[in-house]
Amino acid sequence: MSESGNTLTSFSGHLQLAPPDPALDEIVAIHRTHPGTLKHLRVLPDKMTVEEVRAQREKRAADNTRKDFYAFTLKDDGSRNEFIGITGIFRIDADQNNCEIGILVAPEKHGGGYGTEMLYCVMQWVFEEKNFHRATFETAVDNIPMQKWLEKTGIRLEAERKEAWRGISTGEYEDVKGYAILEWEWRDRIKANLETRIRARWGL
Repeated sequence: MSESGNTLTSFSGHLQLAPPDPALDEIVAIHRTHPGTLKHLRVLPDKMTVEEVRAQREKRAADNTRKDFYAFTLKDDGSRNEFIGITGIFRIDADQNNCEIGILVAPEKHGGGYGTEMLYCVMQWVFEEKNFHRATFETAVDNIPMQKWLEKTGIRLEAERKEAWRGISTGEYEDVKGYAILEWEWRDRIKANLETRIRARWGL
């Protein structure tokens, strides 16, 4: 991965993570409220205005316990192509040297291997650039595709929290599964696991 300022480019040359772009507020509103997004992220609102996205983006930018990235595919010449989702870290605990990682892949890009490359980039940044010791992931108990991805990657299931998330639209509580990865697990096996999958995806 190459890093230029706050922009991260995957070793494959096909994907880039960059700071949130105000010009994409309308597109982000559409993606965040898409039925495909809300299927397993019922903690998100089912309606969101461009003004609300702007306010949220600005609030997050001022929050030193989180760091957001927008993900883009790249053209052959290295220029930016499509917006494909959002990833980043939050709940940063500098004293304990840990954080939580989140991801939202544009619904029309599900199953294309983009989530794998997005998370590879952000985990490489977390463990190799920022030197965090531990990172966690949480997902709804019925989000089987995400659970399978985490387990296939070698990220450990640590907990199941009962009725930990409340749906904004429904008001109903749901169970959440918590996964974790340590820096030495990343270094010893998970990084290589993901690199193998990314190389296979692009024929590298």
